[in-house]
Amino acid sequence: MECGGGKTVYLMKDPITSGGVASAVAKEIGHGKLWFVRVTLDPSTASTLADATKSLTGTEVAYSFQGAVLTSVIVDSSFDTDRLAIIGDYDKAQATRLADELAKA
Repeated sequence: MECGGGKTVYLMKDPITSGGVASAVAKEIGHGKLWFVRVTLDPSTASTLADATKSLTGTEVAYSFQGAVLTSVIVDSSFDTDRLAIIGDYDKAQATRLADELAKA
């Protein structure tokens, strides 16, 4: 089990994949008051995720890091296995720090 930022508890199964971050960049939403982290997965990880999620339409998939769920999404036809956005209550410094940590992992 892992907890998300909003105190949501997720019952986690075996990971689909681990690691595989090609890049992580802090990006602003609007005029700099809200920030998110755009994560791009390496081709091998993206391919593994694409294969695994083909049969998971309608299922929630979570992205966790250091024991916490950073984001989750319901898999549908628009699910992008190459990139994901980690959206939360981040300011520029927090989003930049998270991006740096993810890029090094």
